[in-house]
Amino acid sequence: MWRQVRKQILPNRCFGNVAQVSQNTENVPRLDRSRSLPEFTETCRASEWYHKLKLEERDVLEDMILSFTEHGARVKTVIKLVAHKFDISHRLAREVVAWRSQVSTNSSPKVQYTSSKEDPLVLLAKWEKMADSSKHNYSTEVFEWLLVEETKQETSWDIIREGVAGVSVFAPRRQVCIEGMTYFSAKYKLLSKTTEAAIVYLNRFLLLDGAKAILDSDSGVNGASGKYPLMTVAICILMISSKYEEVYPPALTSFAKFAQHSAKEFRMLERTLLGMMSWKLLTSTSADYIGRFFKALDCSYKTYLLGMFILEASWQANLSLGTSTLIFNPNTIKYLKDGRNKAIPDCVLHVAKPSEIALGCIILSLAYQGKLCYPVTLEHSSGICVKSVSHIVKQLHTQLKAETEKHVTRSSAVVKKYSMRRYHKIGTFKPPSFHKLLEHNAFRGTKLSGMYSYASPMQKKAW
Repeated sequence: MWRQVRKQILPNRCFGNVAQVSQNTENVPRLDRSRSLPEFTETCRASEWYHKLKLEERDVLEDMILSFTEHGARVKTVIKLVAHKFDISHRLAREVVAWRSQVSTNSSPKVQYTSSKEDPLVLLAKWEKMADSSKHNYSTEVFEWLLVEETKQETSWDIIREGVAGVSVFAPRRQVCIEGMTYFSAKYKLLSKTTEAAIVYLNRFLLLDGAKAILDSDSGVNGASGKYPLMTVAICILMISSKYEEVYPPALTSFAKFAQHSAKEFRMLERTLLGMMSWKLLTSTSADYIGRFFKALDCSYKTYLLGMFILEASWQANLSLGTSTLIFNPNTIKYLKDGRNKAIPDCVLHVAKPSEIALGCIILSLAYQGKLCYPVTLEHSSGICVKSVSHIVKQLHTQLKAETEKHVTRSSAVVKKYSMRRYHKIGTFKPPSFHKLLEHNAFRGTKLSGMYSYASPMQKKAW
């Protein structure tokens, strides 16, 4: 039956023609294709595709390979990006990247593409190894930049040193502003970096000549004739800092409502302040250093939280005049004498570098827990002599103790914040007296132990 059906669909003449053609083709000699066609290589394939690109596309390809390789990107990542950008297969992208790395004299690292028969996985492993060896250490690079930036950064005592404001009137106003900023930050769960950067911005703004035209006469700034209170400017600067540092900053209406101003007026003030500061928003803060110093230690997260608690408590230190220069190093003493107002601060925290304050917070945090407070790994990571932070550690302890004691009669936003469960209730910690720390040899194994052990009895009573 199937033969009859086949005859109806395909007549015999069709099969006869096919058979005749097949017999004719058998007599024709085959071409030697091995000699007539060139041998294909991976480099040839990559070069042909490359030469079909436009000049602009070639520049994009070269820039991609060079920039990603120099910045330490993995080879697999570069191949995927090239394949996605130019809509080609991963195999062709691998060949192109390897070929261009060999041809180009500027790309680094290079791939030694010796033979088309060499395993591509072996070449890939070689390139990844060379890329890893030439990769930059960005954490060290950022750390070095922060150290340079902190040397030229404004401090809170610069306002007094340059004669911008008097201590007696300005210090209470500033204290209220710092408390308001920390309260707002705790309420909306802002980062510590955001609040500390806002304090730096406030110092930076007050040192500008145009600050007098913005602030009112009750702000404590000499010659101020504007219409905005110091608190309003401080909250607006905190909003600027939150937009720069936070992923999801609070709404503008939240800041305006806290400062008791309309959103429209607050937006205008924001543009004015940014224009006056020339959009200079880079800062070097202690919060930047504490994370690096903590990574150098093999300790629990509690150490980091306690260090941050000590740091935020130090923001509340009062601006006041002092008489003793023994708590300052020679460079700081020279800096104080070169100012218009040669007044000396009572607290070293107002003129200390952020890196030194951060190191002091970590040292004190370890000392409270009875651990070795300045191990070799921390000394290597910070690169700071422990002698330069001896007075800073003592001032940090004094300020933390004062802040926790003040919370008993008057609520402290810092203590309340760190008393929450998310901070392991670190805020409930009651620091002992400094004399108790020395009795329990909290600074053992460091040079601080020798510095503090020679304290006089009168000084111990003061502690």
